[in-house]
Amino acid sequence: MLNRFASLCVIALLTFCLMPAVRAVPQAAAAGTPRVSPMDDATQAAMDQLLQEWSENSDGIKRLEGRVLRIVYDNVFESESRASGKVYYEKPDKGRMDLNGVPLDGREQQQRLAAAAQAIKAGRQSPIRLKKTGEPYDLKQIDDKIWSCDGQRIYELDVKKEEAVVAPIPARMQGANIMDGPLPFLFGMPPEQAKRRFEMGFHNGKPPVAGATRIQLIVYPNLGQDAEQWHHADVILSLETYLPVAVRMHNSAESQETVWSFEDVQVNPLRLFGDPYTPNLRGYKVKQLQEQMAGPNQNPGQKLVPNLIGRTHSEAQGILEKLGLKRDKEQPELSQILILKGSRTNDPQMQYRVESQDPPADTPINSATKVTMRLLIP
Repeated sequence: MLNRFASLCVIALLTFCLMPAVRAVPQAAAAGTPRVSPMDDATQAAMDQLLQEWSENSDGIKRLEGRVLRIVYDNVFESESRASGKVYYEKPDKGRMDLNGVPLDGREQQQRLAAAAQAIKAGRQSPIRLKKTGEPYDLKQIDDKIWSCDGQRIYELDVKKEEAVVAPIPARMQGANIMDGPLPFLFGMPPEQAKRRFEMGFHNGKPPVAGATRIQLIVYPNLGQDAEQWHHADVILSLETYLPVAVRMHNSAESQETVWSFEDVQVNPLRLFGDPYTPNLRGYKVKQLQEQMAGPNQNPGQKLVPNLIGRTHSEAQGILEKLGLKRDKEQPELSQILILKGSRTNDPQMQYRVESQDPPADTPINSATKVTMRLLIP
């Protein structure tokens, strides 16, 4: 249940987050035939430069606020829903999104019919998604929702029903660890980490021309954990702010598309109000979920490798030593804790924190277990 709400929270709240992602890199899914056009040397150099600039510009972002429009297209039932609202983010792990369903009235469908007919008559592509019959997709009303994360808990509020679900975040997943989610390619992660995790290409295979203010990317997941959530994504990135202008996510079955559009995004705005990340639940019927310490196929008494991503190297080493693992600096071949250099970061708060680990979190610990940690370095 926690994973479900974590996914909702990250999709809704952290779309704007462009800080370097810090996440263990598990075994990649089989790549098979390349899904983006092969790049020549010049195009690859342009991609490398873009990823580097994206990561560097992300380091200075501490807070974000902005407006968002979300459109969900269901291509099986030929319907769509629209919602708009505001998003707040605060580094490293706080966020909130208020989504309000766009009210529907009888005139809306008539206007959509007219717009589609006008475009078709003029020989243009319809701005309205059309059914196989040529009629606009059906509009579906959705209720107002609030998703929030205060770093220790994830909240999902149904405003109309006045119901709330609160899920605790395990300590091993708090801090920078929660930055990993279904949209991690937006986080401006270090270039080499991005290339390990994703297959990325320019739209139509062409890098941005001189003076361009935007660039469109296509992104495919290389890891099974990402592929379960999404098949591929189209990202329009501002080359002035290195913030996303719009993102189109295609679900793993390619039967549904979720489009996020962003406006009036403010970077590091002054905080003129109290804590927005712990919602006021007065009047709500609250369901508290319990933390699950072990997966369904794991022995609850089995010691597991914790999620160390985002922790300082000394903190991570201390956690492992409490689990019975030892570090031997003089005889590294006997050590069960190995610390290596990882990617570079310009963010002082992230320097010497764990970037990736092997084996991944929740791996059972036995006498042969060795944990390798790579640290972000200046």
